[in-house]
Amino acid sequence: MALKNFGLTDKEAEIYIFLAKHGVLTGGEISKQSRMKRPNIYRILKSLQKKGMVESTLEAPTRFMALPFESILESNIEAKKEEVAIIEKAKNDLLNDWKSIRKTGIEVSLEKFVVIEGRRRVYQKILQMIRKTNNQLSAILDVSDLLLVDQFGLFDVFFRKPKASKIQFRLITQLNTQNLDQLKALLQRTPDFGVNLKVGTPNLRFNLPLRMIVRDKKEVFIFTTPRSDSFSTKEGEVCLWTNCKTLVQTFDSIFEDSWNNSISIEKKIVEIETGKPTLTTDFIANLEIAQEKYYEALFSAKNEIIIVTSEKGLTEIWKGAPSLKKMNEKGVNIKLMAPITSKNFNTALEMQNFCNIRHVPQNYLKTTIIDGKHLFQFRTPESDEQSDSVHQYPRTYYSNNFEHVEKTRNILLKTWENSVIASPITIGSIITNPSMLPDVTPTRSNYKFLDKYATIKLIDHTLERRVTEQDVLNKISIFKKKKKNNKSKKIVFACGSVGHVLVHSPNIFNLPSILISAFHIDKESSFGSEDALVICLRQRTLKGNKYVSVAVIGDNPKASDSWKKSVKNTPAEKNYHLVKRDELQIQIHGKTLFVGWTIPIPLLSEKFCLPPSAMLFEAEGKIKPYAYTAIALSGVRQEVFNNSFDAFVTIMHKTTKYQVPATNGTFVRDLYIKTQPT
Repeated sequence: MALKNFGLTDKEAEIYIFLAKHGVLTGGEISKQSRMKRPNIYRILKSLQKKGMVESTLEAPTRFMALPFESILESNIEAKKEEVAIIEKAKNDLLNDWKSIRKTGIEVSLEKFVVIEGRRRVYQKILQMIRKTNNQLSAILDVSDLLLVDQFGLFDVFFRKPKASKIQFRLITQLNTQNLDQLKALLQRTPDFGVNLKVGTPNLRFNLPLRMIVRDKKEVFIFTTPRSDSFSTKEGEVCLWTNCKTLVQTFDSIFEDSWNNSISIEKKIVEIETGKPTLTTDFIANLEIAQEKYYEALFSAKNEIIIVTSEKGLTEIWKGAPSLKKMNEKGVNIKLMAPITSKNFNTALEMQNFCNIRHVPQNYLKTTIIDGKHLFQFRTPESDEQSDSVHQYPRTYYSNNFEHVEKTRNILLKTWENSVIASPITIGSIITNPSMLPDVTPTRSNYKFLDKYATIKLIDHTLERRVTEQDVLNKISIFKKKKKNNKSKKIVFACGSVGHVLVHSPNIFNLPSILISAFHIDKESSFGSEDALVICLRQRTLKGNKYVSVAVIGDNPKASDSWKKSVKNTPAEKNYHLVKRDELQIQIHGKTLFVGWTIPIPLLSEKFCLPPSAMLFEAEGKIKPYAYTAIALSGVRQEVFNNSFDAFVTIMHKTTKYQVPATNGTFVRDLYIKTQPT
């Protein structure tokens, strides 16, 4: 509502509109007709009078009238102009005064996170970034975001910037038949000269990575709320801004990778309008002909087959496993990429016996390349997943154009290099099975070998079979209602959300296998709200390799002792770090969780350090409620209730973007923990 822009509450706006419709009324008449209590009416009227939106008569009883909105609007505009004039006039004096009182010496640019909430504040920050841009502005935004950018006049600000022609402005957006006309209308408003603007759209992926804006490789603006085409949902937009050099470099490299895998918007527009992709030689509409051509090329393979498919598509390919196995025995190298989830995990492990399988995120365009000569792309609308077999799509594109096939193959090979091999060790065996939780393990000072160990003793695991999603929600609801009555200092309660990710690759952090848990604790918990990270490394113990807590960071000083007790007798007990709230940020929005930290986290030694990074958890599949009770060797007893999802996790660090299968990520949306001595 426009009236909120003038600082009106919902009730104030309601009464102002009511008066505007009904004319001059007494407070009692307003109360009777609006069915609001009289004291509330007079309080609201008094506030509206102070804001210059309502006037009263001198008669008794006093009557009230709404001032015409056009006059209010004009007076507000004049007032704002006067404020700007006063500030402009006092600008030099203010700056001189500020210089005289600020600290002298070299200014240090602190690396931090800043949370920005609300659509207006979000686009004000983007405006600041545009005005500060000197060399380069890189953005990945949805078309709905671009429409809002245009609505706020930010394109005009950029196009009118001095020396705008010398600024490289690159934009990646998602183009489809639904938003084609909107995007074309925006592009037509771009000046024909004086602006260095290039627009691209993903070549092989339907979905964009994180929405973000990078300015001059100095700062990055990240949208953490889920994508939506609805302007109303964007009103509650929540974003993160950071100037952390490592994270800016990370997101800039993500943009560059996306840009290199994009095609120009002009080519994509032609492709959508003509119904054919550029550089292809055939468009096969007949399903039987497409299948015949596909199988003929597939079984003629001599050297290499590269297949990108969906989660269900992997299961469909499994049905043709004997044929693929024979081809592999003849020396054909088969590379297969698909989203790995709990549903196709066992299939993926079986197929690894005769072909190479790796995880890629969801929504890649289903593609097959055979011997670098034949390219098949299977396209369906996102809402028309009538079959996930790579052979049964009603619209098939085929190309033997060498340039097009080779370019697509190079993109897929680069994707292959950055993808992850499915590991038989899953997050489920570590987190959701309490008997496999990380050991609480004392170590020698050199941490090379773990002498002693103390495992968590499982008391009651039968809860896992009978707990429901509503049971967990009820447990949290009851705790929050009774929180004020809990005065025991020995019992600690916590509720909130948590993301767990198991990383097997040694390349991303140059570390052994690592388990990261990101906690977003609610304010109703015993020590109040908190964001915290617990890091475990896979280490040798007398009972084999175990995940051992080696570091904890948190932003709530009241909870520090509790964390140290929870990791007692581990390296993490002496490696707890209290950080500022702008150095660690964890944001929850629906079924996604964003984690970012701007400071390096020391682990076992100077050799092992977790650099500034960001992680995105995206829930997958159905919710999994579970609960258990356990006792640690220290005597701490924990009662835990969770509503969790499998989660795809993307870890972003410097030039690496590591994408974790859903079998190695968990997003606990609803968490309840009760900790007490036995």
